[in-house]
Amino acid sequence: MTDPRCHLFSADRVRDVESAESLPGWDLCFLQLSRGTLTGSFRAVDLGGMQIVEERYARVTLNEFGRAPPDSYLFSVPHWEGECGRVNAATWTGGGIYMTRSDRDLDAVVPPGKDISIVVNQNLLKEYVAVTQHLDLENWLSRRSLLCTDTSLGHQISVLASEVVAASCANHFDGRLRTASRESVMEILADVVACNVGARPPSFREISRPLIVQRARDFIRNHIQEPLQVIDLCRHLCVSRRALQSAFEDVLGVSPSTYMRLLRLNGARSSLLRPSVGLQVKDVLQQWGFWHFSRFTADYKELYGELPSQTLQCARLTGIGQAFLNH
Repeated sequence: MTDPRCHLFSADRVRDVESAESLPGWDLCFLQLSRGTLTGSFRAVDLGGMQIVEERYARVTLNEFGRAPPDSYLFSVPHWEGECGRVNAATWTGGGIYMTRSDRDLDAVVPPGKDISIVVNQNLLKEYVAVTQHLDLENWLSRRSLLCTDTSLGHQISVLASEVVAASCANHFDGRLRTASRESVMEILADVVACNVGARPPSFREISRPLIVQRARDFIRNHIQEPLQVIDLCRHLCVSRRALQSAFEDVLGVSPSTYMRLLRLNGARSSLLRPSVGLQVKDVLQQWGFWHFSRFTADYKELYGELPSQTLQCARLTGIGQAFLNH
């Protein structure tokens, strides 16, 4: 039996949202929502049927959306630096446990801080809970995700998971310790499940708001080069402007027009950080649907604290230096 794999990215590696999206096994996207320069790291440990992920992001607030690895349950516990986050339109306080299945979409607003996520194979958890709690999880979380506000359970999960990650990264694991660690985490997860099996069914409003945002985002990303307006989203989704505005503010805390602009700015930054030969700033404008150079420059500097030309120059200098070192 091999030791668990530990994927470690230091602060100088996670410098933009595209770097953060490399979390192994996940289908995740990140979008920077607030001004600043993103720094952070994550470590992911595979325990065999269970993955523990420790993420640390600083300086900026992110929108994290997508899905956990296939055929799994996700348990996520954040520790924000002061402010609250959001997950699928609900307020997410530090220490609260978010629970979902991998066939359901995650849509979270993540302030700076630390987050512990545990992904466990569905069949593994179902069998464990059936034996230890005499509960049937066949339809659990099939209709909605859950948010548990019991911070004492959240604290237990966070402490134990952090200890497992630290021990694994320090190469202190053998096969027996790996299995024992997984079982210790499963014991806490079973308690969390037992406390949340009988949760009430979701309301139509709770289901519809994240779905509206998800469909709107997909439409925007598929038409990123076009000068979309809010009316285009309303027409495509067959919803009123008020319903669209309410959904975005509840789920993401920003308006639809602001979110469209942020999607384009994040895409432009990714292109500038990984420039092709001969790329110029004006090429990025066309690629990401910007039509006013000075307005793009002002918005970019407001979000990232530097001009687009400075980002491009730095990326090229970094690439030249790395090529020289690799030569």
